[in-house]
Amino acid sequence: MFDSVEDLHARIDDPALRVTPDSVLVLRGCGPMGYPGMPEVANLPLPRKMLEMGVRDMVRVCDGRMSGTAYGTVVLHVAPEAAAGGLLALVQDGDPIVLDVPRRLVRHAGR
Repeated sequence: MFDSVEDLHARIDDPALRVTPDSVLVLRGCGPMGYPGMPEVANLPLPRKMLEMGVRDMVRVCDGRMSGTAYGTVVLHVAPEAAAGGLLALVQDGDPIVLDVPRRLVRHAGR
């Protein structure tokens, strides 16, 4: 769980980051209210320690935009965004997230 782009950049490669190959990376605070103008800042890279384990994709969820040059399993433009009290505002580290592609749902299974 990253609360902002700045938080993401500060912690994504921290060896103490609690992340496994089954983790869902969540970045909030990047929508039009949380990050005015909604620039393409939501490029969620994989943590270095996952890359070193050979992991090449992880589910990533964000309320912002990502560059068209990015790749992988991503859910973007989650609305309402966290800054407006949307679902991502409730998510905390360790909460289970369910991604149901056939039903087009992202569900917070923690609470």
